[in-house]
This record gives sequence, C-alpha cells and structure tokens, in this order.
Amino acid sequence: MNLSIDEMKSVQLEILEQISLFCKSKGLKFFLSYGSLLGAVRHQGYIPWDDDIDIAMPRPDFDIFIRQFNDFSTVYKVRYIKNDPKYPYLCAKVEKVSLELKEPVTIYYSIGVNVDVFCINGASSNLLVAYSYSILARLIGAGFSLKIMNYTNRGIFKNIIFTLGKVLLFPFPISFFPKIIECIGKRNDYEKSKYVANFAYSLGKREVVLKEVYGEPSLLWFEGKKYPCPQEWHTLLRSFFGDYMTPPAIDKQVSHHLFNAYNK
Repeated sequence: MNLSIDEMKSVQLEILEQISLFCKSKGLKFFLSYGSLLGAVRHQGYIPWDDDIDIAMPRPDFDIFIRQFNDFSTVYKVRYIKNDPKYPYLCAKVEKVSLELKEPVTIYYSIGVNVDVFCINGASSNLLVAYSYSILARLIGAGFSLKIMNYTNRGIFKNIIFTLGKVLLFPFPISFFPKIIECIGKRNDYEKSKYVANFAYSLGKREVVLKEVYGEPSLLWFEGKKYPCPQEWHTLLRSFFGDYMTPPAIDKQVSHHLFNAYNK
C-alpha cells in the first residue's frame, strides 16, 4: 500500500531527528537548507505544498557523516557516490531502508523515503573563480536532469532538442554526473576558502556566499522542534530566492516531486 504524503513527511521527520542525534554525538554541523530553511522561516515547518526535507553540511562535517553514519543505525542509511559507486544522484540521501520510493525517471535505483543531504564546499577565495565553479556545476546538473528525464508532451521543437541532448549524453553513465560534482567540490580547501557553495543544486551563482553566512547554527522551529539553520539565514534565503517572504502565485504552489512510497 502506498504511503500518503503525510506518512512520508512523518518518515522524513524521523530521519531528520536521527541525523540530528548523530551529528550531536559527533559534534558535526548541519543546517536546514533550501525549501526546508524557507519553510522554517516562513511557516515554522514544511512549506504547505512541499514534500521533502533538505539539509546541508560543511565539507569537513559532510565527509565524516558519509563515512560514519551507517555505523550508527541499521534502520536509516546514507547513500552517496563515495559509499556506492553506482549511486546516481548528485547529493547524498539518508533513507529509511524498510521503505521503497518510486520516481518517474528513466533510472531505477532502490532507495527508501529519504532526506537530501547537500555538501557546502569551499568555492575559492576569488569570487570570479567561485562563480565559474558554480556555473560549471549548474551545467553538469542540467546534463544530469536531461539524462534522467522521461519524454513528455513538450511540443515538437522542445522534443527535438530533448532528443538531441539524450543522444549526446548517451555515452555517459548516470554515475558520471555525481562523480564530477564530487570532484568539483573537492577542488578547493574548505578551511582556506572565503566563499562556499553547494554544487549539487541548480541555482548557479546564487549558491555562492561568504563562508560566515553559514557560520554558527541558529535554532529555528520546524514541525514542532528546533533545528539548526545558517547563522545569516536571511542573507542566504535572499540569495537563493530573492523576496522569499512573499509566497508564489496560487498556480505555482505545487510540488515539484512526483513519487510514490510503500513498504518493501
């Protein structure tokens, strides 16, 4: 039987709490990010039409998390290209292993209901260099999205471009894309970088911020509990979304995720 959206959210909150417990036990930093950070600020929980949770970790903490989290729990597991060479996604995911998630994409990879874990990378101390890395990562991300998309009714011209893109990308296995994103993320030392960015999302130059924007965590409410958020969350949200306190038009208030989840 498929899980309802509310049931999937309940599982995601379980996972988030396990991540929080692990990070506290190891002294690791993590932050709510993207839609989850916006939800914490604007709604004190999920954005009403959203259905996932995003967190981000500084590169040093992220690397420790990837190496050690799976020793912490058998119920929840972290998946990433560093611990599974066939892993197809650009960011890490912490899943509940007893569940199965189905998405309408051209790849099949068995994974449960999950929380996205992004890496905050050193991007350089030169702003132009940091921008160049973020733009390169955005292009890699666009290629990845094209690679996994299903055909839909896009119109003749768009389907021609879509098909040409699919043909050009055919020689590259899905795992090529997360490997390249990981390599870009390792190019600059986090501690020595003035600017930082997540390279596994699609915001390009808007990802690049001063390291101190993340800083020391600020605790904000999210679905009845307080979780760490970037120190200068206003600066980060403004960079990501512009006028973030104004909700989008009603017809834009829809989920961008189409998936089903069920017990294995």
